[in-house]
Amino acid sequence: MARYVTLALLLIAMLGASYRVAAEPAAEFLLKDLDGDSHNLAKYAGKVILLNFWSTWCADCKREVPSLVRLHGQRLPNLVILGVAVNDAEANVRAFAEQQKVAYPVLLDDDGAVADLYELEFIPTNVIVDADGEIHNTIVGFGTVAHFEASVLDSLHQLIPRPVEAKGKAAVAWAALKTR
Repeated sequence: MARYVTLALLLIAMLGASYRVAAEPAAEFLLKDLDGDSHNLAKYAGKVILLNFWSTWCADCKREVPSLVRLHGQRLPNLVILGVAVNDAEANVRAFAEQQKVAYPVLLDDDGAVADLYELEFIPTNVIVDADGEIHNTIVGFGTVAHFEASVLDSLHQLIPRPVEAKGKAAVAWAALKTR
C-alpha cells in the first residue's frame, strides 16, 4: 500500500495537480519582501491572491515563473501575485528575480514557517486565495506550461469573471474559459 501512495505522490509532483479544499481560511502570515517591505494577507483584503511557493534550487519552480510574470503583466485589478521564496538565500532569490524581471512582490520565507503553515509537501505549490480570504484552489507541482496556465486561469476565471484589457495569449485563454 505504501508503495502505491509513494507512486501517487510522485505522479502528482511530476504532472502537477490541482485540488480544491472546502472553504478553508488561508493562514495569515507576515513576511518581508526583497525591498524590506512587510506583506500579509490582510493588506490585500478584498482581492484574489495567488501565493506562489518556490525556491531557486527547484527546476520546476523556475519553469513556472515566466507564466506568472506574463500574468502579472496583464495588470488584472483584483489580482495580487505574491512569490514566496522558501528556505532560500536572499542573494539567490534576488538574482533570480532580477534575471527573470519579476515585478510582483517576492517574499522571503527564510525558515519555511509560512510553507509549514500551508502544510506544503512539494514545491512549486500555488495557493489561490479568494477575495474573502479563503483558499479556493491549490496547484501542486508543475507539469507543463499549458497545464499550469490553464489551471491558474480556470481558478481566476471563477473568481475574477471579467479581466480588464487582457491581451495576447491571456486574452485567448480567458475567452476560451468563458465559452465553457
